Amino acid sequence: MKINYFLAILYLGLVSSCTLTSTSPYEQGPKQAVGTVTGMVLGGKIAKDLTEDSSKRNLWTLAGVTLGAFLGNEIGASMDKTDILMAQNARDYALENNKTNSQVAWNNPDSGNSGVIYPTMTYKQGEQPCREFTQEINIGGEIQTGYGKACRMADGSWQLQ
Repeated sequence: MKINYFLAILYLGLVSSCTLTSTSPYEQGPKQAVGTVTGMVLGGKIAKDLTEDSSKRNLWTLAGVTLGAFLGNEIGASMDKTDILMAQNARDYALENNKTNSQVAWNNPDSGNSGVIYPTMTYKQGEQPCREFTQEINIGGEIQTGYGKACRMADGSWQLQ
């Protein structure tokens, strides 16, 4: 019974792994790396505990470690995506509502990352309102500065140029 339960979890994990985020170790955030290691440890422990047949215990433990690593990595990646979502929301708000050089700040207390964004110029491209902007993001104490342009689409969204 224990093995059947584990096999069901393993199957669901492998089927859902088709949607896993593909990132190299250099692109991973700290939460993604921690999620991977935690998933490996927990997956291996659960698989070992659920396996009664000692001759197959190593195989099942390895499978648990692998599945745990995949699932932990995905959970960690989605947590780091919160920073991206917060920055995008701040950008869209600033482009829509702020005067030139008026900042919108965002801060993710879970990751410690933060940033500001401010429009620097407004112009029209055809009938579309467009804005240039500056974005400063503080990641791990290092400030990264970026510049961009975006135009408001007919549906009200801002499309980067």
